[in-house]
Amino acid sequence: MKFQKRSACMLGLLLIFACMAGYAVPARATAGEYASMLRIPAPDRPGDADVVDEAPLRQAADGLRSPSPSSLVLGLLVACLVCVGCLGWNTVLQLRLRRWQRTEADLSGRLALKQALVDGIPYPVSIRTLDGRLLACNRNYLESLRMTREQARGTLLTDSDWVEGSKARLMHQQCLAVARGGTASFTDMAVRIGGQLLEIHHWVTPYRDRQGRVLGLMNGWIDITERERLARQLREAMRQADEANRAKSVFLATMSHEIRTPMNAVIGILELVLQRLAPEQRERASLEVAYEAAGSLQLLIGDILDVAKIESGHLTLTPERVRLRHVVESVRRMFEGLARQKGLRLVLELDDAPGRDVLIDPLRFKQVLSNLVSNAIKFTERGQVTIRLQERSLDEGRAIVRVDVEDSGIGIAPADQARLFQPFIQVAKGRTVQGGTGLGLAICRKLVDLMGGDVEMHSEPGKGTRVSLDLLLRQCGPKMPESGQDPLAASMEPSRRLHILIADDYPPNRVLLRQQLEFLGHRVAEAEDGQVALELWADERFEVLISDCNMPRLNGYQLARRIRIQERCERRAPILILGYTADAEPDEVQRCRDAGMDDCLFKPLGLETLRNYLATSFGRDAAQPRGLYDADALSSLGGGRPERLRELLETLLGSNRQDLQRLAILLREGDRTRLAEHAHRIKGAARMIGARTLLEACEALEDACRRGGDGECLQASGERLRLALEALQEELQEQLAAAAV
Repeated sequence: MKFQKRSACMLGLLLIFACMAGYAVPARATAGEYASMLRIPAPDRPGDADVVDEAPLRQAADGLRSPSPSSLVLGLLVACLVCVGCLGWNTVLQLRLRRWQRTEADLSGRLALKQALVDGIPYPVSIRTLDGRLLACNRNYLESLRMTREQARGTLLTDSDWVEGSKARLMHQQCLAVARGGTASFTDMAVRIGGQLLEIHHWVTPYRDRQGRVLGLMNGWIDITERERLARQLREAMRQADEANRAKSVFLATMSHEIRTPMNAVIGILELVLQRLAPEQRERASLEVAYEAAGSLQLLIGDILDVAKIESGHLTLTPERVRLRHVVESVRRMFEGLARQKGLRLVLELDDAPGRDVLIDPLRFKQVLSNLVSNAIKFTERGQVTIRLQERSLDEGRAIVRVDVEDSGIGIAPADQARLFQPFIQVAKGRTVQGGTGLGLAICRKLVDLMGGDVEMHSEPGKGTRVSLDLLLRQCGPKMPESGQDPLAASMEPSRRLHILIADDYPPNRVLLRQQLEFLGHRVAEAEDGQVALELWADERFEVLISDCNMPRLNGYQLARRIRIQERCERRAPILILGYTADAEPDEVQRCRDAGMDDCLFKPLGLETLRNYLATSFGRDAAQPRGLYDADALSSLGGGRPERLRELLETLLGSNRQDLQRLAILLREGDRTRLAEHAHRIKGAARMIGARTLLEACEALEDACRRGGDGECLQASGERLRLALEALQEELQEQLAAAAV
């Protein structure tokens, strides 16, 4: 409005001036006339000064008072043109002014929005020059520094005492590094801001123009104190959970050991008594009930341990080359008698396709299938139970295997089917609850998951149940024919009476094992701990040592190591050393082998298992000597020529010395990869000369390198390989000396 009023005033003044100009200038007067009209002659005499000629003045005044019409029109025209021009210019200025006002309002709104957004960030944020001086910041930044915007502008991070000096310098250096490199930087640090110790995540990032040039820096920090506190609490909770899980595992392992140890005596003694009783004796029926109950308790312990191992992730599968139809047929034979007792038919249906060997853990697969068949028989009163196996080959050497276990039993309601695969869950039928723990199907589901398969249940109350397993397995190539007799086909009875030393600190187990071995026809000596067993071994000649792994004074592992060392020093023939433990863990077998044992037996140990193992072991040894290497194989490599044999022995001795030196170096360095490669290379030579002890030591070291874990197992496996190499070195030197004669 002020601008409009000012413009109107200016237009009015211009109009007045234009009109005055029109009246004041005669239209037809020339420049000379104006001059003559205004020229006044000077008086000739002093006295004439008062006498003025008024005629010219009057004439000029008359000319001024009476302008011509044309002059008046010209003035008005000029005034109108000036007014129109001023009005047009005023309009242009007003339009520009409105546009500028709108632009200013828009920019002000945008700036206010951006400032509101920046102030709304719940963390301190600032914009800085390339040398780290503050240009702008948000409200949270000012509150953290306890400064006004004017006080903060132009300051460096090191200019104020809002944070301790060393951390301020570190943050400033971080800004300068980003300015130099043009790359964002992020750092976690603990600082004291405003007297409060905080853990912050400090960040600095460059901002650029359209050409990509770095114009300045943006920095800030996030308070992560609460997050770090929660993370520490989470780590502590995880640590406590791991400790609790380890404690649970230790408890289960300890309880398993403590329960299995007396259970071994109970089951073993009952088995011995049943073997000695005639079928018609009255006590036999009661003892059979007790024997079956003890076996059920043993299975229950095994199921609980399986669940614990699966939940802790410690259960591992051991795939082997297996013909699945053979495993399925063995399960059918195992349950055929039970089905016959209930008046049921147990039917096995195999597809017409020829079965091929696949890679699978046979024990775990048999455990799953046995549990399903057992449940089917248990909950079926009449009709039949069908086991159906279907195999379909795919490309790339894979096969889809489907196993169905179908019964005509009581069936399961849909609401109960999903619950059955949870641990310790059973479904009641009316008031009748079948025996069992409810662990079987839960273990089956977890084992099938570990195998990479799937298990499904289809059931209808009153019509029966079908449980299906679907597995994707790797097929094996054609099996090479083997020469010689299968060790498992050896005689069930040993070819001779063995002299066996047993060591166990638990008297019932020691008595049981002695009676079992004597029942099998062997001669037995007893020792109550490892030290006594070592003394007996030194005084007598034994063919087998069966030792408990956990004994006072000298445990089974230490006993095996000392015997192996003395065998090497005294050049005694190595005996068969078997561990005997209730710790039914896969790692226990490897620990026994690392200590120098040949294998490990688990409690409880039945007569059939003991008889088969001894028959298999000594049947194998009859065909393969227990020496450190096969002299016949070595002689055949030399072509039967003495000079070639001596040359081969010298080469083996030199290579053996180098292997020992390199083994010592790698063990000191703890390089598992190179140790495994070294053991694999030695294994090739050991297989060539039939050095079974050396071969097993190489495999044990390879396995220890693959499994990882602590260095104790690795060092034990390395020591076992070193002893085997040294023993082989001595025998090769003796052989070379004999060949030189």
